Amino acid sequence: MIAGVGLPLLALSGHDSPVGSPRTFLAWLEDNAVHYANLPAVEGIHCPPLTHAALYQQVRDHADALLDAGVGRADVVLIILPNGPKSLTAMLTVAAVAVALPVGIEEPAEAIEQLLATVAVRAVLFDVAHRALADELCRKHGLMPIATCSPADSAAGQFAFAEPLPTDRQAAATRIDDAAILTRTSGTTAAGG
Repeated sequence: MIAGVGLPLLALSGHDSPVGSPRTFLAWLEDNAVHYANLPAVEGIHCPPLTHAALYQQVRDHADALLDAGVGRADVVLIILPNGPKSLTAMLTVAAVAVALPVGIEEPAEAIEQLLATVAVRAVLFDVAHRALADELCRKHGLMPIATCSPADSAAGQFAFAEPLPTDRQAAATRIDDAAILTRTSGTTAAGG
């Protein structure tokens, strides 16, 4: 749901689904993969675009792996990645089965610690090139690490899990009315004045 609006996220005007027929991220991505398979879905600089079909395949496969690892409905996954296409596709992946909480790689460690004191986070998704902070957070707070990497010559937003995820428990995916993405604001909108 969009905060304060009361509309399911994917029932916004301009989408193929009319209001009143909300769909999950995966269903929306699957429809786009069928109708726009070879058209660009995610673009970046100095890399080929990720097609709708490839985006759906990646999100579905990675979402299934998260569920197999026990990450699912109502679990919050902190995403610590640089701004860019990979951050977007990681948010879609997590939001397909759990709750995504993205923060920038430049976020001070103190601010992330404060966030962890407020929100019950289950796992941290990060790029292996920036693993020091994520490893420290996982160790200190008992969080599941989800290391990712981008293969050479990969399309915009394409990533793989750098290390195998556990497969010891199956989780349930989010439902249509569950939160999908948590975002933070600067707080200035509530400051008044």
